[in-house]
Order: sequence, then structure tokens, then C-alpha cells
Amino acid sequence: MNHLRLLLRNTLIVSLMLVGNICLMQAQNLKRQVRLGVQPTNLTEGQASTLGLPNADGIYIQSILPESSAEEIGLQAEDVILMINDFDVASLEDLKTSLQPLREGDNIKMGIWRSGSKKLLKGTLKGKPKESSPHGEILYDEVAFEDGYLRALVNKPNSEKEKLPAILLIPGYPCASVDGLPGWHPYKQLVEAFAERGYVVMRIEKTGLGDCMDTPFCDEIEIDVEAAGFAAGYAHLKTYDFVDTSNIFIMGHSLGGLEAPILAADPEINPKGVMVYGTVLSSWGEYLAKMFRFQMVRLGQDYVEMEANQRHFMPILYEMYHNGTPPGDVAATESVYDTLLRREFQWDGGNMIFGRDYTFWKSVHDLDLAKLWSQTDSYVLAMYGEADIEAISPAEHEEIVRLVNAYHPDRATYQFVPKTSHSFIEVGSMQEGIEIQQNPPLMFQYYQTKFNVQMVEEMVKWMNDKLEKEL
Repeated sequence: MNHLRLLLRNTLIVSLMLVGNICLMQAQNLKRQVRLGVQPTNLTEGQASTLGLPNADGIYIQSILPESSAEEIGLQAEDVILMINDFDVASLEDLKTSLQPLREGDNIKMGIWRSGSKKLLKGTLKGKPKESSPHGEILYDEVAFEDGYLRALVNKPNSEKEKLPAILLIPGYPCASVDGLPGWHPYKQLVEAFAERGYVVMRIEKTGLGDCMDTPFCDEIEIDVEAAGFAAGYAHLKTYDFVDTSNIFIMGHSLGGLEAPILAADPEINPKGVMVYGTVLSSWGEYLAKMFRFQMVRLGQDYVEMEANQRHFMPILYEMYHNGTPPGDVAATESVYDTLLRREFQWDGGNMIFGRDYTFWKSVHDLDLAKLWSQTDSYVLAMYGEADIEAISPAEHEEIVRLVNAYHPDRATYQFVPKTSHSFIEVGSMQEGIEIQQNPPLMFQYYQTKFNVQMVEEMVKWMNDKLEKEL
């Protein structure tokens, strides 16, 4: 928490110096990340043989997007990318790595294979398209953080009001950009729904993602650093002259519901309210133990097999989250641990669990969530969706409410959201949601058409009720 408070103070000072006026809010340091604009696949041995290449090291281009960087530099469908700026490109991961540091306006050299011979393409890269909104502006701003900058996107609604209430969105655990979201994405729909109802909404990139500059990559940090980035965003949100600084809320989804109380418990942040959806109160290891038991049989695993696995999960969880043992060392003790870590924990054979370093999950496990919520003086809304198989049950959300009210009477409210999944989508019962989730085309259709707007209405109704109230 000391790290968080120090960063918050420093960020607020820097933000005030940099911003000061709405006309000066445009980012001065961050450039747009590039989008090459291709549909790529790893080159196969068969394709390599047909094209006359000695091996399958390269990226086969299936198609080119119009008005893209690829079109600008002359890349064509059926080309094979072999090199980018002297960086050999043998796989999709290489392609991603080679493009990661490049920004709008940078020059690029691309070695390709076309029509039986090597060619060299040169050009200037275009930036990713910016998001737009039917309900107002989307400001692309930056937030000073440690030695670099984080990208912030701020939905500023159309409104005649001089000051507007605001929301800081803290998303779930993946290291995934919140910039350039398609219209069907649950976060995009959530943000637009809030903006339509008159709320400023800030999204801030996790470190190392999107346009961020000189910040560690998301999968290298622990949760206190990630939370400090959101705290920096909150401080910056308060500098906008169109934000009602007495009415700023935090919305934490999934793992964001664990980070929200880190911010709210800090008296220097002290938002008007905190909303959490699909989250937990238990320690991370305890939650995973319950999650495995609950989810596996509902996803089709035999009860007896699940129970046998559960007895292996417990020592795995204890070693990683209590003792801090690296997953590789845990896997080496028993072959069944190796199998379960790879299958159920998405272990990559190194230090990555569920797409992030195991030390991140250890830091999540070490959070004292009960203490953080007890120190939260804000109004609290804890919401659980009936079909949320990730959050498992309403019990944790109800317990958050009981805990907060025990220390701050009448501050917290529980809201049950019927027929709704972890992703804010109306899917019916939990079992119906599982069946839809196992059918990707149908799931995509639900994302496009079944976003639960009524859930947003309930959140807005709750926030509106708090706007004139004092903490």
C-alpha cells in the first residue's frame, strides 16, 4: 500500500502539471501502436514445399485489409513474411514480438518470399484506428506511471452539464488491451451504456499493453504494481475539468473486483462508490480449490475423477500459493502434478499460470481482502450473475456486503442479476450458459445480441442514488 500511495501522490502532481486544461489533454509522449492489417498463419511444410521455400519458417499471408500498413508497404496475399527490420520471423509469436515496439510513423523493412524469390519491402507504418462513440467523444490520453506512460481512453458523453459523474473501469485478469475493442465486446458495450446514461468512463491499459511506453509488460508484474497503474488513472481522472470529482466510482469486474478494494481502501483515493461483479472474497488458493470442484463436474467431468484430482489440487495450491514454489518445481515432484498443471492451470512449462507469472498469482493470494473491504469507506454494490460459472455462487458477493456493513453500516448493497453470465450476457440458467459457451458460433451471436442492458440500468440507478449523498 505504501508503493500505491507514493505512486498516487507523484502521479497526481505530474498529471496536474501536464494537463491543467482540457485543450492540453492530448497525449504528448505516446504514439499509436501499429496494426499491420493482415490475416496471418504459420507457414506449413506443404505450403513451403509448394512455394519453393526450404523450410516452414515464415508467416503466410491469407489476406490484406484495405487502407492498412500492409497495403501501404505493398504486401500481398500469398506472400510469406521472413524478416521484419532484421528480425527473423519464423512464427506468429515472432511476428507479434517484432511488431510490439513499433509505433505509428516508424519505418519498416520487410523481407518476404513472393513468386519463387526473396523481395524487400519498405514503408511507413500506420497506427491502429481509434475508437469512436455514438454517445460523445473518446479522448486518447496518457498517464505518467513510474518511468513511462500508460494509455488512457476516456468516454466523454454528450451533455450540457458542466460536470459529470465518472467511472474507472478495472477489468479482469488477462493481459489484454482495452483499446480498439469491437462493438460486440462486453467491455465496449458496458462503457458505451454508461456513457449513454451520462457517465464519463475511463479505461486505462495495464502496463506494457497497447500504446504504453517504458512500462513493464503486464505478465511480469505483481498485483500491487497493476493496482498502482489503476490508481494513477484514478488520480488523472480527477484532473479533467468536466469530471465531478465528488462523484467518481470504481467498477471492478472479475479479478478487477479484487483490485477495486485496494484502491478504495486508500483514504487518498476514497471514491464515492465501488461496484464489483463476478468476483471473490476468499484467498486466491481457496477460491481455485472451490472453483475446480464446482466447475469440473458441470463441464462434464466424472464426480469420482474430479474428487481424485481435487486431492492433488490441494498440495499444488499449497505449494504455489502458500510456499511460493515455482510451478516447475511443483511439477517435478509428481507426474500427475505436471499433467494437472498443464491441463487445468494452463501452465506453459515455465513460470506462466493462466497466462501470467506465478508470482502474480502468489501476490493475489496474499491480498487480505477482508481487511481491505473493512477499510473501504465508500458505498459498495456487489453483483452476482445467475449464470456466472467463473464466480461460482452468490455467497462471496453476499459476504462482501455483510463485511462492509459490519464496519460501515448501510454502505453496501447486494444485487442478484438473473440469467446473466460472467461476461454480462443473458444466457438463461447456468447450465444453458455452459451449453452456449461450448458452441463458439452461438456464443459469438449471444455476445452480439444479448448484452444485459438492464444490469447497467441497475448500476446507474444505484449510482444516481448516491450522487447527492455524503460519505
